[in-house]
Amino acid sequence: LRGYQLESSGNQHAEYYADKSLDSFPGGAIHPWLYPNRQYFGNPVAIRRYAEELSAINDVVGAVMEKLNELAVAHSTSSRRPDFACSDGSGESPWTVR
Repeated sequence: LRGYQLESSGNQHAEYYADKSLDSFPGGAIHPWLYPNRQYFGNPVAIRRYAEELSAINDVVGAVMEKLNELAVAHSTSSRRPDFACSDGSGESPWTVR
Protein backbone atom coordinates (compact mmCIF):
# COMPACT_ATOMS: atom_id res chain seq x y z
CA LEU A 1 0.00 0.00 0.00
CA ARG A 2 1.03 3.54 -0.55
CA GLY A 3 0.41 6.74 1.39
CA TYR A 4 -2.56 7.67 -0.77
CA GLN A 5 -4.52 5.15 1.29
CA LEU A 6 -4.50 7.77 4.05
CA GLU A 7 -6.52 10.19 1.90
CA SER A 8 -10.07 10.09 0.63
CA SER A 9 -10.42 8.69 -2.88
CA GLY A 10 -12.56 11.64 -3.88
CA ASN A 11 -14.83 9.35 -5.88
CA GLN A 12 -18.64 9.46 -5.94
CA HIS A 13 -18.81 7.51 -2.65
CA ALA A 14 -16.43 9.70 -0.61
CA GLU A 15 -19.14 12.01 0.70
CA TYR A 16 -21.35 9.10 1.74
CA TYR A 17 -18.58 7.44 3.80
CA ALA A 18 -17.09 10.70 5.18
CA ASP A 19 -18.97 10.50 8.47
CA LYS A 20 -19.41 6.72 8.78
CA SER A 21 -17.59 4.87 11.56
CA LEU A 22 -17.57 1.52 9.68
CA ASP A 23 -17.24 -0.48 12.90
CA SER A 24 -17.71 -3.78 11.05
CA PHE A 25 -14.17 -3.65 9.60
CA PRO A 26 -11.79 -6.13 11.26
CA GLY A 27 -9.84 -5.02 14.27
CA GLY A 28 -7.81 -6.62 17.02
CA ALA A 29 -4.36 -8.14 16.73
CA ILE A 30 -2.43 -7.53 13.54
CA HIS A 31 -1.15 -10.60 11.71
CA PRO A 32 2.63 -10.46 11.13
CA TRP A 33 2.06 -10.36 7.37
CA LEU A 34 0.31 -7.02 7.85
CA TYR A 35 3.08 -5.32 9.88
CA PRO A 36 4.40 -3.40 6.86
CA ASN A 37 0.93 -1.87 6.47
CA ARG A 38 0.15 -1.34 10.16
CA GLN A 39 -0.33 2.43 9.69
CA TYR A 40 -3.54 1.61 7.77
CA PHE A 41 -4.87 -0.95 10.25
CA GLY A 42 -7.74 0.53 12.23
CA ASN A 43 -7.13 3.93 10.63
CA PRO A 44 -10.59 5.45 9.95
CA VAL A 45 -9.37 7.32 6.85
CA ALA A 46 -7.86 4.15 5.34
CA ILE A 47 -11.01 2.17 6.19
CA ARG A 48 -13.23 4.78 4.53
CA ARG A 49 -10.93 4.85 1.48
CA TYR A 50 -11.27 1.06 1.16
CA ALA A 51 -15.07 1.33 1.41
CA GLU A 52 -15.14 4.13 -1.19
CA GLU A 53 -13.05 2.14 -3.66
CA LEU A 54 -14.90 -1.13 -3.10
CA SER A 55 -18.22 0.65 -3.67
CA ALA A 56 -16.88 2.13 -6.92
CA ILE A 57 -15.80 -1.34 -8.11
CA ASN A 58 -19.27 -2.62 -7.27
CA ASP A 59 -20.78 0.16 -9.40
CA VAL A 60 -18.61 -0.76 -12.38
CA VAL A 61 -19.29 -4.50 -12.11
CA GLY A 62 -23.00 -3.71 -11.91
CA ALA A 63 -22.76 -1.53 -15.03
CA VAL A 64 -20.92 -4.28 -16.92
CA MET A 65 -23.52 -6.86 -15.91
CA GLU A 66 -26.32 -4.48 -16.90
CA LYS A 67 -24.74 -3.99 -20.34
CA LEU A 68 -24.26 -7.75 -20.80
CA ASN A 69 -27.92 -8.28 -19.97
CA GLU A 70 -28.95 -5.45 -22.32
CA LEU A 71 -26.95 -7.08 -25.13
CA ALA A 72 -28.45 -10.47 -24.22
CA VAL A 73 -25.00 -12.00 -23.87
CA ALA A 74 -24.85 -12.40 -20.11
CA HIS A 75 -25.79 -16.05 -20.56
CA SER A 76 -22.71 -16.55 -22.77
CA THR A 77 -20.19 -15.69 -20.08
CA SER A 78 -18.27 -18.34 -18.17
CA SER A 79 -20.41 -19.75 -15.37
CA ARG A 80 -23.00 -17.06 -16.17
CA ARG A 81 -20.71 -14.37 -14.81
CA PRO A 82 -17.74 -12.55 -16.28
CA ASP A 83 -14.21 -12.88 -14.97
CA PHE A 84 -12.42 -9.69 -14.04
CA ALA A 85 -8.63 -9.47 -14.06
CA CYS A 86 -7.08 -7.18 -11.52
CA SER A 87 -3.62 -6.09 -10.39
CA ASP A 88 -2.00 -4.41 -7.43
CA GLY A 89 -0.84 -1.66 -9.79
CA SER A 90 2.70 -2.92 -10.19
CA GLY A 91 1.85 -4.78 -13.41
CA GLU A 92 3.71 -7.81 -12.10
CA SER A 93 1.09 -10.25 -10.82
CA PRO A 94 -2.46 -9.95 -12.10
CA TRP A 95 -5.05 -12.22 -10.55
CA THR A 96 -8.55 -13.19 -11.55
CA VAL A 97 -11.63 -12.55 -9.46
CA ARG A 98 -14.77 -14.57 -10.12
